[in-house]
Amino acid sequence: MSIPKLLICYALFSLNLTGTYSQEEDAFGPLKLDPSIRFGKLSNGFTYYIKHVANSGDKLVMRFYVKTGDYSESPEELDFAHAIEHLAFKCAKHFSGNIANNTKMRSRLGMDDNDVYGGTSAMNTLYYFNVPYDRRDAFDTGLQWFQDISDLHLTPEVINKERGPLRQEVIMKQGSNLKEHFIRMRLESEIMPCRMDNSNFFEHNKNFDPEQLIKFYRKWYLSNNMALVLVGDTTRIQDMESNVIKRFSNLERGRSPIPVEKCVAEYLDRPNQFVSLVQSKALENSNTSYVKVHLYMRDGKILEQRDTWDGLKREVVWSMLRNVMNGRFKMVGNDYNSTFSASGMPPHLAFPAYRIQVQEAGENAEGAIRKVMVLLQQLKKYGLSETEWEQQKNKKIKELQPDVTENLNYWIGQIQNNYVYGLALPENKASVLHRWLSDLTLGEFNALLQDYMFTMPNDIAIVAPEGVNFNEKEVRSWIQQEQNRASGPYIFKEIPGQLMDKAKVASLKPVESNFIGTSVFGAREFVLDNGAKVVLLNSKDLAKSNNDKIYLHGFSPYGASCFKKGDYFSAINAPSIIQNAGLGEMDKFQIQGFLDGTSIRNGLSLYIDYRETGIKGNASIHDLENLLQLVYLHFTNPRKDHRAFGDWKLQQIKRHSSKPSYDPILEDFNVAVREFVGDSSKAPNGTPRWEGISKTNFDRSYEIYNQLYGDPSDFTFLITGDVTVNAILPLIQKYLGSIPRSGSVPGCRQEMIGNVKLPKGPLYREFSARELGALYDLKGVKYSMKFISATQDPLDWQEHIKVEILGSLLSSISKKLRYVDESAIYDTFATASFNRELSSYEITLYLDCMAQDLDKIRNSCKELVKELGNKSLQQGLFKEVIINKMAKLQGGSIFQQMEKLHGYYKFNEPWLYTTEVEDYLKSLKIEDIEVTAKKYLRDESMMEFVFKNGRKDP
Repeated sequence: MSIPKLLICYALFSLNLTGTYSQEEDAFGPLKLDPSIRFGKLSNGFTYYIKHVANSGDKLVMRFYVKTGDYSESPEELDFAHAIEHLAFKCAKHFSGNIANNTKMRSRLGMDDNDVYGGTSAMNTLYYFNVPYDRRDAFDTGLQWFQDISDLHLTPEVINKERGPLRQEVIMKQGSNLKEHFIRMRLESEIMPCRMDNSNFFEHNKNFDPEQLIKFYRKWYLSNNMALVLVGDTTRIQDMESNVIKRFSNLERGRSPIPVEKCVAEYLDRPNQFVSLVQSKALENSNTSYVKVHLYMRDGKILEQRDTWDGLKREVVWSMLRNVMNGRFKMVGNDYNSTFSASGMPPHLAFPAYRIQVQEAGENAEGAIRKVMVLLQQLKKYGLSETEWEQQKNKKIKELQPDVTENLNYWIGQIQNNYVYGLALPENKASVLHRWLSDLTLGEFNALLQDYMFTMPNDIAIVAPEGVNFNEKEVRSWIQQEQNRASGPYIFKEIPGQLMDKAKVASLKPVESNFIGTSVFGAREFVLDNGAKVVLLNSKDLAKSNNDKIYLHGFSPYGASCFKKGDYFSAINAPSIIQNAGLGEMDKFQIQGFLDGTSIRNGLSLYIDYRETGIKGNASIHDLENLLQLVYLHFTNPRKDHRAFGDWKLQQIKRHSSKPSYDPILEDFNVAVREFVGDSSKAPNGTPRWEGISKTNFDRSYEIYNQLYGDPSDFTFLITGDVTVNAILPLIQKYLGSIPRSGSVPGCRQEMIGNVKLPKGPLYREFSARELGALYDLKGVKYSMKFISATQDPLDWQEHIKVEILGSLLSSISKKLRYVDESAIYDTFATASFNRELSSYEITLYLDCMAQDLDKIRNSCKELVKELGNKSLQQGLFKEVIINKMAKLQGGSIFQQMEKLHGYYKFNEPWLYTTEVEDYLKSLKIEDIEVTAKKYLRDESMMEFVFKNGRKDP
C-alpha cells in the first residue's frame, strides 16, 4: 500500500471512534469504540477517554498523551521530545519549581512519589498524575498541570539547565552498555526511516539551539495532538467530562502536524535494506567474537487491519507464534558450549516487522542464519505440533478470560493502544476473541500461518567485530539456498517423564521425625532422623496468599568463609556450576525440559555466600513431590561434567560482559566500598566476579559443594503453604529425611558477626575503574555518601524501623539535588538498613554526576544532610513515608515473609506481628526521626566514596 493510501486509512479511522457496536464483525468499515468508554473529541481536536472500572484500587489514573516522540525528530532535533518531557515538570506556569519533587503538594493531595511521572517513546509522550478518588482538589490539580503542558513557559535559560540531567540519564541508564546502545540506535536508524542515529548525542546535547527546541514544542504540542485518559473506580463520569471540556476547550488548535504513523508507512514502502556495522570485539578477554544478525520480515497488514477484527486476531496469532518460535530457537541452542542464540519479536504498530536477532560466533554465523531460515520454513510448512498448540491456545485463552476486563491495567493499555496506535477497541473485545480462539482448531490455525510466516527477510542488519565481513548478495544467497532445500518437520527432543527412577523413588521410605514444638507464631518444628530441622507454617498465617504454592528455603550457617581465601570463587561459583551440569544422569537441558511442564519452570535457586549455604524454590501443591525430588537430587547426586564446566565458563563470560542483569558499574563501586569497610557478607558480581571465573577450580568446586551440602543436620528447612502438616509431612520425611550424611565442613570456625573494625570518619576515598580492570569506560563519576554506625543491640527492631524511615526521607529529599546549582544530576536515591555482617546501621546516598560538578555536589549533599539533621523535617513528607511503609506492610508478599522467617531462625531476630509494627509506626512522630538523624548522620561516621575511570592526578 502506498503512503497516500495509508494516510487515507488514518483519516477514515479517526472519523469512526464513537458510537455503539455489536459483538459481531463490521464488514463495512473500522470497528467502533467500546460504548462503556465515555469518549469525546472537542472542536479543537482535543480527545478524551473516561472509563469506569469497579474495584480497581484507591486512585484514579489520569494520563495525558501527546502524539510526538522519537519518530517526530529530525537529526537537528535529536532527543527533543524527551527533553520537553523533562521540561514539562519544571516549566508549568501554575507550579513553581519541579512538580515531580513537590513533596508538600503530594502530601496535601494524598499522593505519593510514584503518582507523578512521565515517559517518551517512539510515537508518543506520556504524563501521568494519579489521585485519590475523594480529592477533587487533586483532580483539579492534575487537570491544571496537563493544561499547563500545552502552554509551557520555555526559556533558553531553563533549557540549558536541563542539558546535564539529559546527559546523565543516558549515562546512568545505559551504564557499561553505552557503546552497544549507540550501535543499536545507529542500526535501527538505518532500518526505520524516522529513527535517528544518536551516536553524536553528547555533542548535540551540548550545542543544540534552545530556540530550535521551542520551535519543535510549538510544532507538536497542539490540542489536536493530545488526549486525556481517566480510568478508575469512579461514577462521577458526567462531572469529570464537564471539567475536561471546560479546561481544554479553549486550547488553540494548531495546524495538523505530520502524523507520526507516516514513518511506519515509509518503512513499509521503502526498498529492502542491508546494513553492516563494525563493532569492537564483543566480549573482551574472551576467545569468542560474536556476530549479531537482525532479520526483519515486514508485515503491512498489522497497520492496514489495525481497526478491524482481522487486525485484532492477527495480534493474537503473532503473540502465539512468538512463543512457539522462541521456544524452538531455544531448543536449537540447547547444547553445551553452543554459541548460538536467537529470539524473535512480533510486529508492532510502531515497527511493523517480525524481528529476529541471532547471535553466534563469527566463524559460525552462516550456519546460524541457515538454522533460523530452516526453522521458519518448518513452521510455515508444517505448523504447530499438537503439544505446542494446546500450550499456546490454553495460555492465550487464559489471558482473554472475561475477568481480564475487571483489571485496571487492561483498560489503561487498551485505551493507550487505541489513541496512540489506532488499534481497535470494540465492545466485548476480550470475550469475542476468547470465543474465536476457543473454537479455532489446530488445522485452521496452521492454515493461517501461510499469511504470517515469511521465508525471505526484507531487511538484514549485521553487527560484527573488525575483520568479520558480510555482503548482502552472500547472505541472501544462504537464505535462498535454504528456501530451495526441502526440509522435514521440526524434530522435538525427547523430554524425560520423571526426575528420578521409579525404583529409586520406591526405595526411599519416610523416616521418623521428632516433633520439637510450636513457635510463638504457630510454626510446627520437627527434626528428622538425619538431623535436618524442618519448620512448617501454614501460609495463611504468614502472608496474604491466594495461590496454592508451597515455598521452601533450606539454609545452613556455613559458607565460603569455612575455606581458605584461594577457594573463595570455587566456593561461591559451585552452585551455578552444578546447576549448569545437571543432576544424576540428566543434563540441565533434560531437567529443564521436564520442569517446563510443571509449576517449577525456573527450577531451584542454590547459593553459597560468605557465611551461609542455601537452597530455595516453590511449586504448586500438585508438584510438591517434584520439588522435593529436586532438593534430594541437588544434595545427593550433582552431575560432574567437564564439558558442562567449559560451557559454564562461556555462559559466565557472556553474563558478566554482555548486557548483564545488574549494573556492572554500580556493582563494582559497591564491591570496592564493601571491601574497604570490611563487609564480606555479599558475593560480588561485576569485574571481581568476572575475574573470579579464571580462579574457579573445577574439582575444588565439587569438593566444597559436597562438603557444604553434605550434612543435612546443618540445614534448617523453612516450608510454607496453604496445606496441613499431615498432608505434606510424609513427603518431607521421605525425601528430605533420606538425604544421607555424605560430607561435612570439618572444624569450620567463622569469625563473629560484627567483629569488624570500621574506618573512622570523616573520610574521602576514590576508586578507579581502570585500576580495577573494568571492561568499560565511565562517562561520568559515581558518588556515594555513607554513614556507618555500629550498634550494641542488633535486635532492636524499633531502631531498625526508625533508620529505614530516615533513609526513605533522605531519598525523597535528595531528589531536589537534581534541581539546584545547575548540576548535571539525573537521579539520586538513598538506602538505609541494618547490616548484619558489620552489626551496624548504614545510611547511603547515591548519585551520578559529571567530574567537573563533583566538588559542588559534595557540598550540596553535606548541606542536605545537615538540613535533615538540624532542622525540622517536612511533616507532609514524613506522613507520606509512614503511609507507604504501612501499605507495604499490609501487602507484604510471601517472599518478604519468608525473609522474616529466615531472620527468626538464622539470626534469632524477634518475630513481629503486622499489628505490632503498625501500632509502632502510628506512634512515631517526626521528632523521633529528627533524633535518629542527629544520632546517625554524624561527621565521625561519614564516609565519601567516588568511582571514576582513573586516579585523580596528584
